[in-house]
Order: sequence, then structure tokens, then C-alpha cells
Amino acid sequence: MSVLGIGLAIAGVVLAFLVWRHDLDRFRIGAIEPQGAPKRIAPEVHVISAGLTGFGVGLIWNSHVAFGAVAVQLVLAYAIMPWLLNWLAHVRPKSFGP
Repeated sequence: MSVLGIGLAIAGVVLAFLVWRHDLDRFRIGAIEPQGAPKRIAPEVHVISAGLTGFGVGLIWNSHVAFGAVAVQLVLAYAIMPWLLNWLAHVRPKSFGP
């Protein structure tokens, strides 16, 4: 079960990072050329990635740690990262990417 748990936890975290990377590119391109920005990924993907992470962590440890992992990932996804990505895209547009 721990191998499956590790795989699910890694998949959830990687999915979250990929969505954040896409959002950063979307903000950066939208600041320069609004019509050329890629389509928005639904925010529900963050809930799916948090669920994967929580299920994986629950298989590795216990449900208390899993709920904590889900809570931390959702707070990052909906409270901290939108502000940070907006700041990186508009204030420091050359920070990431080509």
C-alpha cells in the first residue's frame, strides 16, 4: 500500500504544480497579449489533486495527516498561489519561463 500511496501523493503534487505553471504562463501571456493567452484550467483540478495527495498520504500514514495535507494543498491553491502567480506574472514577468 505504501508504494501506491507514494505514487498517488506524488501524482497529486505534480498535478498541482502543472496547473500552477499553466496559470503562470496564462497570466504572463495575458499581460502582454490578452487574446493569445491559453484557456483557463478549471479550479476543480486543484480539488482533484488535493484528493489524490490526501488519499496517497492516508495510505502512507493515517487519516489525520491526510486531512492536514489536503487542507494545506487547498489553502495553497486557493489563497496563496493566485496572489503569488499574479505578482510573478505582472511585477516580475521575466522571473520564470522563456
